[in-house]
Amino acid sequence: MRKTYRYRADNSSNPVTGVSGTEGAGMSNIKPISDILQYGRSLLEEPHSRTDRWLSAYADNQNDTGSASVSLSDSGRYQSFLAMIQDNRVISEKGYNLQNIAVLVKAFENTRNLRPEFLNDIPDTEDEARLALSGGCVVYIKALLRGKQGLNPFAGLSRLALSLIAWNTSGALTSAERVAAYLEMNQCDQRYETAVFYATEVQVNDMPDMLPAVELGTQITLIAGMCEAEKQDKGMTPEQIHTLQSHFKIWQQDNGSGYQPLHYANLVKSDSADLLVAHTGWNGEFHWKVDSSQRLFDAQKSGHQAAPVTRMVYLGS
Repeated sequence: MRKTYRYRADNSSNPVTGVSGTEGAGMSNIKPISDILQYGRSLLEEPHSRTDRWLSAYADNQNDTGSASVSLSDSGRYQSFLAMIQDNRVISEKGYNLQNIAVLVKAFENTRNLRPEFLNDIPDTEDEARLALSGGCVVYIKALLRGKQGLNPFAGLSRLALSLIAWNTSGALTSAERVAAYLEMNQCDQRYETAVFYATEVQVNDMPDMLPAVELGTQITLIAGMCEAEKQDKGMTPEQIHTLQSHFKIWQQDNGSGYQPLHYANLVKSDSADLLVAHTGWNGEFHWKVDSSQRLFDAQKSGHQAAPVTRMVYLGS
């Protein structure tokens, strides 16, 4: 018998049914941080496809005898923790999830198939939360292709987090997840630009010369919520961004209006947030949150319980 899981995006109030997972899935491949040292040592002793990555994390921590018994520093254990997260992958037969987001969005916009091939990606795990949230993106996109609206599992995440997900080509996310994040990000941007229009409409009508400043301020605000890959994709070099900021300041000085760009709610959650973590809510529904790998490592090192590594996706570079 198949089990139906429910998910809900963080800060969302409307749960939507996700996709099915296998009976009894979820806990068989959990690797708590307390097992990192033991797991690392086993890799030194036995051939494994990940050995080279682990050896590099352990290399600086070996004792003088060079034996397989190692003593890890906090830095080495943290790197091992990251390596375990980065080993979480997605099964994508044709590698759609490694494509540039523009390719995926074009495939979504141009498809006439209600089940395009890029929706067939699936996380390589038995973790029920990870599978349900991934499936929720498939449900969401299929609804859009049928002309209906559904709940986006990434609703409620910051713009920067959405940008990091959409432009992530590491293979850790499905194509559907990346497209869903991109669509949610665009909706957030549209809401912000609409709010800017209504907030400045009267002022711009009274002083038409103010329009370029409003547009500059809006663009500068959006850039603050873009990941580096998005900036590069849109041809925004550090020099160009600095030029935009300088022009905006010059306009402010010359006009003395004191105009400041409208606040973009939920633009950036935290500069140190580099993880996407699946959580189970009090009502049993799954939802995404962004978090810091360093914070979670420190918390687990101190004995605090955290989500298993199988529910984490690394968003850093």
